[in-house]
Amino acid sequence: AAPKAKTLFADAIAGMTIDDAKGIFNGPDDAATRYFQAKMSAPLAREMTPVVAGSLAEVGAVQRYDEIMARYQAIPFVPDVKANLTEHVVDRGIDAVFHYLAAEEAAIRRDPVKRTTAVLKKVLDEAATRRSKPGPAGFTMWSPVLATRALSKSNREVILR
Repeated sequence: AAPKAKTLFADAIAGMTIDDAKGIFNGPDDAATRYFQAKMSAPLAREMTPVVAGSLAEVGAVQRYDEIMARYQAIPFVPDVKANLTEHVVDRGIDAVFHYLAAEEAAIRRDPVKRTTAVLKKVLDEAATRRSKPGPAGFTMWSPVLATRALSKSNREVILR
């Protein structure tokens, strides 16, 4: 699944607009994560679903779940439950991926030591500098040139390694 996720990240980066980059650059500690979550959740779910379904079937989880649900539904006056085990596991897995990514993003934004690649260091150091120096009328300054450099093909490849 990791190579497919890498492709999805690359596609999301390739589809990023200058406005998207501005929002990430000037946004909260999890701005990039929220961008990726919006762009990648549906395709990531499509890629994960067959893998999760196969794994759940292999260990017998789907069969056990169906047995438990049959017993549950035999109890009088209980509300009807329409739950899909595979969908639930995929949804929680995607939530966990983006939760972890948001925590890492926040750490990278706050701690210069965590900026391990030249591209991350350059972009985030610039963001920190610009955030501390308000422009005219108190607006945070923004460099479209920096965003373009950060999103260039060679830098996307470095980020995805």
